[in-house]
Amino acid sequence: MQRTFPLLSSGRRGLDIRSVRLAAACLLASLGLALPGPAWALSLQDARSRGAVCETTDGLVRATTQSPEVSALVSETNARRMQAYKAEAARHGVPVSEIQGVSATQLRDRHAPCP
Repeated sequence: MQRTFPLLSSGRRGLDIRSVRLAAACLLASLGLALPGPAWALSLQDARSRGAVCETTDGLVRATTQSPEVSALVSETNARRMQAYKAEAARHGVPVSEIQGVSATQLRDRHAPCP
């Protein structure tokens, strides 16, 4: 049996789950096109290829050029990484610095390390 979602003001047949998912995807896509700033912001890969960021020995990124866009990218990236490092450290019962060190080695092998 296919799940349906009743329409609020009519007795007609409700929407099926595929229609709801399609509507949600269209809404998200349209919001992505309408949003200024972060939706079109510099990606980490773009910043790496431009030499705007480098990988540090503690598993974080550092700006090598100063701009508001790069600063925002660095802050956001480092916040996400620290959240992931803390979760992984808690899961394994080890210090966060240990997770950061392992990650830093892998990241610096693949991407430009900071001098």
